[in-house]
Amino acid sequence: MKPVISIIIVNYNSELYLKGCLDSIIKFTKNIDYEIIVVDNNSISREMEKFPEIYPQVKFFFSKENRGFGSGCNYGIKHSTGKFIAVVNPDIIINDNVFLSLFKIMEKYPEIGLCSPSFVNENGELTFTYNNFPNYRWEFLEFLGMDGTAKETKRLLSVLKEVKEKTIPFVVDTVTGACMFIRASVLKKIGDFDKNMFLYYEDTDLQKRITEAGFKIACIPELRVVHLENKSTKGGGDDSLFYINLYRSKLIYMKKHMNFIKRNIFRLMHIISFFIRTITLAFRVKDKKNRHVKLSLYKKILRIYLFNYSI
Repeated sequence: MKPVISIIIVNYNSELYLKGCLDSIIKFTKNIDYEIIVVDNNSISREMEKFPEIYPQVKFFFSKENRGFGSGCNYGIKHSTGKFIAVVNPDIIINDNVFLSLFKIMEKYPEIGLCSPSFVNENGELTFTYNNFPNYRWEFLEFLGMDGTAKETKRLLSVLKEVKEKTIPFVVDTVTGACMFIRASVLKKIGDFDKNMFLYYEDTDLQKRITEAGFKIACIPELRVVHLENKSTKGGGDDSLFYINLYRSKLIYMKKHMNFIKRNIFRLMHIISFFIRTITLAFRVKDKKNRHVKLSLYKKILRIYLFNYSI
């Protein structure tokens, strides 16, 4: 029987988290036909080779190279047949029949093109779930430093807490891309993920195009999944790869969706911000142990924003 939902998981060196994710989906997803598609982006560990035998009900595809999250999703979408596409990170754990609930909501509200549950951490506390599209407020707070964006995130969470018991969809600009439930028909209309965004902002870009096509993005506060935040992408003490991909993808997003003046204002803000961080690094006590790593990171981001703007 043709599945109603195609659950797509892109994995890269996250086998431990992937196992928990798959176990939870298989345990709790009932009363609806679904398929699970796992696309492995050439993980270094060979543990993934054992998964097809452990999970015979799951379709596994093994890429010979890591082309990024968006490309991995596109490959899974290409091989899916469901009416709805659920893009799920390996560091997601579900504790109830969340996909059936999301399906029922999407059937009830045809104007919604993409929706998501809210996210909690391992302690059951609400975490980053939704945001506005990139705007002057957020970029200025980021210009001031991470404390500013942390306060904005706290403000957004306070709004989410106020509506957490409501059963009606909470319409937002963009949801966190860790568990997105999407109409396959909408993807056929607007296209898949932008493969040029190796990691980060590909979900924001997709949701921007969905809203431009006339559909809504919604968070469903009463539905919750556990998000072991960034465990599938960040590792170790050096997060350089995380930030380089984040700012590079942001640059691509700005070029696609902002006019010349706005995107260059944002670009200049980032250049000034990282230039200041570079020259003040020697005086920051908290960065004493990893100063050389930070300096290398700042220089790479500055090169992207100064010389690689044609990407």
